[in-house]
Amino acid sequence: ITTPIFRRGRLVAFFANTCHAADIGGRILSAEAREVYEEGLRIPIMKLFHAGEPDPILLKMIRANVRLPHEVVSDFYAQSACNDAGGRALIETMDEFGLDSFDPVAEEIISRSEKAVRAAIAALEDGTYTGGVDDAAGGQEMADAVGSATAVILANHGVLIAGETTEQAVYRASNFERVCRLNYDAMQAGQTPVPVPSDQRPTLKAAVNSHHMTVRYYWEGAVRRLLREAPEVLN
Repeated sequence: ITTPIFRRGRLVAFFANTCHAADIGGRILSAEAREVYEEGLRIPIMKLFHAGEPDPILLKMIRANVRLPHEVVSDFYAQSACNDAGGRALIETMDEFGLDSFDPVAEEIISRSEKAVRAAIAALEDGTYTGGVDDAAGGQEMADAVGSATAVILANHGVLIAGETTEQAVYRASNFERVCRLNYDAMQAGQTPVPVPSDQRPTLKAAVNSHHMTVRYYWEGAVRRLLREAPEVLN
């Protein structure tokens, strides 16, 4: 969402921000999309606000094409408010320092940044550089959180999926995502998901977790391609 900022009737800047919407229509897992039309809602450049008033037709169209209309539209208002706050701060800065344009300041920031980066690169000897991060403490923290479970839903965001092998973890994640999608679709259709009876859970869990050889067969093609194209991933 981009907002033009005016000072004394003259356009002096644009403030813009982007974020993930709670839902944008299309496939729930966009990674499974096979064409751009499955990715979600495509909106050409349009005015969300006219002279400070929201466009009711555009918002009505967006609400009708997302699964969480209240959350999505609320985020739009929040993003717009962020741009307004940034614009007010910019105008205050320009007034304080008597700036007619912010372009010279921006050019100076870019120039200094470029000089600093070029100097740092010039100080390096020719060669190939590699590196990595070994966060044992972070890994242990995640392992403690998962414990003996197969999956843990994080309070802040995301899911931790555990597995004895990379293939098994990916296989479990795929099953987990499909189960969540089925439950979500049922709730959207007004149905209440029925918990699996306790006496059937061990059998279902065994089927979902699967033996490592079954998992290997299930992901054989993907694993071979990964090892061929990006072997460092599994080093």
